[in-house]
Amino acid sequence: MTKLFSSLLLFSFSFFISTEHALAYVLNNQNVGYTCQYNNLSSANGYTGNLNKATEWNYQGARVFVKSSSSGKINIYQGVVDTANGTYGVCYYNTSSQSDIRYYKAFINANTAIRNETVVHEVGHAIGLSHTQSSNNTKSVMRETGFNNKAYPLSDDIAGMNKKY
Repeated sequence: MTKLFSSLLLFSFSFFISTEHALAYVLNNQNVGYTCQYNNLSSANGYTGNLNKATEWNYQGARVFVKSSSSGKINIYQGVVDTANGTYGVCYYNTSSQSDIRYYKAFINANTAIRNETVVHEVGHAIGLSHTQSSNNTKSVMRETGFNNKAYPLSDDIAGMNKKY
């Protein structure tokens, strides 16, 4: 009886572990709550159409509502810097609920599709997602490198956000 119970327990534990590894999204420590406000800084003039893609996180069934605001509690400040640093953008965490996103020279020189995807990706960091595991690159805007030409959360991103919130 003890052997049967041990086998059943081991099987259940290994099933749980294998199920967890099937989920490729990775969460970070950011927690903006259910309403997330972003503000485009004056340095972003000329790029507001791209930076407003932050609202793509308002997918059907989303538990976090991302909106533009110039007052109240701002969770994300977005700005553009004409400096080359080897990347399109970086999300800097100030607190667990407030981030600064800076978009760099590569972003400025990129086409609209790449800019839009970069914004969705960086806002994903600000609201709680890290880079996905490489096995899910085709199902996530949160891939570590490269682009998939989709400027909106994909299935892995949605699963991660729904788990977090």
